[in-house]
Amino acid sequence: MKAVEWLTLLTKAEVTLSGGKALGLWQAHRAGVRTPSTLVVFPNAGETDLREHINATDLLGRVAVRSSGLAEDGAKASFAGQHLTKLNVIRRDTWAAVEEVRASAGQSKAYADAVGVEHSMAMPVLVQEMIYPQIAGVYLGMDVTGQGPAF
Repeated sequence: MKAVEWLTLLTKAEVTLSGGKALGLWQAHRAGVRTPSTLVVFPNAGETDLREHINATDLLGRVAVRSSGLAEDGAKASFAGQHLTKLNVIRRDTWAAVEEVRASAGQSKAYADAVGVEHSMAMPVLVQEMIYPQIAGVYLGMDVTGQGPAF
């Protein structure tokens, strides 16, 4: 298994191991939606793996470091707000931010148990170019209230 790879270069089999958030971004990219440049840092990655990738890229500005747990953003659970996200991270602090986000996987065990999904401490992490949107929103692709028909 790769330790670090660009999201857009992953195969379908590899992206299924990169977590729910990564899968959603990968699918959006393949559908033609513009997405931020994203590195997937798999659980087996070390600091050297990440630094080699970053040093060979144009991710020169600040980045967002985000969780992408295997059950995250799934049909059974969102994990919204359960894991840490680090924004405006400078290059030299990227590995420390990855470690902080990885460590936040422990915070979600009670949530995972409550919604009946498997919990894993081995969490992929995304390092994305920092974007500064003028507008943002959330799209729900299903009725999360259980009160009506699916969208």
